[in-house]
Amino acid sequence: MDCMDETTTAAIRTGFHDYFETANLELPDPIPARGTVEGNGWHVRFVRHESPPAVDFFAQNRMTNTRHVRIAADGSAESLENYQDAIITQPGEEDDWAKARQRQAEHNQRVTEILREKGLID
Repeated sequence: MDCMDETTTAAIRTGFHDYFETANLELPDPIPARGTVEGNGWHVRFVRHESPPAVDFFAQNRMTNTRHVRIAADGSAESLENYQDAIITQPGEEDDWAKARQRQAEHNQRVTEILREKGLID
């Protein structure tokens, strides 16, 4: 059942387009429950939510880091939990790379589970 009105759909589509302005990517109209948009090096999988109305997407481009983002009903973009590409040490543990790598691995596994649950990765 599609509960998104035309104004909400337009705002989400505009927010998505604004996010990917330089790549000139757009969501289809009407926005399907899930889908893929590709172009200019980007591969973007998205899923539409009805309550609250929004679109979550996971975007990949070999030239930059991945993106996990929500476009809200007003067209605003909110970064969601995403993969950590860098290893981040904690204060007092600057030389303990094993702990930092373990934290990164645990974080990235949690992100993988979130993305799979949403259907944004296989």
